[in-house]
Amino acid sequence: MKLELRKCKVPGKPSLGTGVGISSIVVICQICLITIIPPVFLGACRPVSEIYVSTSFDNNPSTDSNVASTVETSNLRDIRASRLVVVSANGGLLTGSDGVFVKQEYPPEYGFYWDYNVASELLAYAAEEWHSATESSWSVSDFWSYDYQKNVAIRWWSSDVGRVLWDPSSNSIDARAALIVFNADNGDFSLGIANRPGRLKILVDHVGYAFSWSPDGAEIAFVRQSIDPGIYVLDTNQAHVRKVSDFSYGSNRWIFDQPLWILDKNLLVVADNDSRPLLFVDLHGKSEFVPTTPDGRIIPGPRPNKMLWSSYSNQLVISGDSGTIVETWVHSLTNNMRVVQKSVNLGDALLAGWWEYGESVILIRRNGTEIYTLSKS
Repeated sequence: MKLELRKCKVPGKPSLGTGVGISSIVVICQICLITIIPPVFLGACRPVSEIYVSTSFDNNPSTDSNVASTVETSNLRDIRASRLVVVSANGGLLTGSDGVFVKQEYPPEYGFYWDYNVASELLAYAAEEWHSATESSWSVSDFWSYDYQKNVAIRWWSSDVGRVLWDPSSNSIDARAALIVFNADNGDFSLGIANRPGRLKILVDHVGYAFSWSPDGAEIAFVRQSIDPGIYVLDTNQAHVRKVSDFSYGSNRWIFDQPLWILDKNLLVVADNDSRPLLFVDLHGKSEFVPTTPDGRIIPGPRPNKMLWSSYSNQLVISGDSGTIVETWVHSLTNNMRVVQKSVNLGDALLAGWWEYGESVILIRRNGTEIYTLSKS
């Protein structure tokens, strides 16, 4: 296997027909024993070695002599710096500004979406389709970034990537991403942080697909399902890991599950199953509970595959497959988070993300996009 670091500008007229529908992905997952290891650097071909990229690649990628002759002028729509990039219902890209979303032409070799960071205007995506890692049933791909400000695409990691999430506290100066990479030495994923192409600082071994950054970028929560299963919180600076719950997804996991952070309440929220769609876990492992309706019943709505929390209105917005359609719901909770006072079904809609953080969300409907403003009450 060879690490290839490439960059190029977007050629004209890329196809819009190669998106991967995120609701149709089916993957057989395995979770193995986790061990905490000292931080090491993982090279794409040598799992515990350190790979350095050239100074010119890091400091001035737009003038790399190896690719300068292949650069072409982009015809991407000129959108202001506050752009948002989201995934449409069929897996394509939509770019939004001033409340209007349009189809986005794909970056080079776009296969499917990993993540987007608003502050840095960086899109994380895969060029390869899902495939099995060598001698494993884990599903993996690669990791590219596209810079909407500089109009440059760069491959960060060439293979065996299971998931990528940008640090939400990143900006264009110090963007970094957490990713899980299959490690053939132990037959499982390792979780690390990359702050430039080709270099990954591994923090912990034996990690599954479900993980998420804290909003301040200081910690990462992840779930494992094998020996000593549970929810763990990783301090990204000290590489210290603490267990906060015995919860694991069991057979109800989804490849894009991720714990939701509610820092103002010191809680994590995870999707569970149909009999209890949500589980709330104290960040310090002191307690966990299942919220109910005022009369003690299971809260309505599907098991969520995407969740957002508004601390301004104390509302949880979820989206999930109801069996026939993808529904989005808004749950208004009491201050102690144990009771859902009101639930509103927004109908057939895919929750794409925040429009105005904590105040309005982006919904993908069959006839287009909608900006939905959360109620203050």
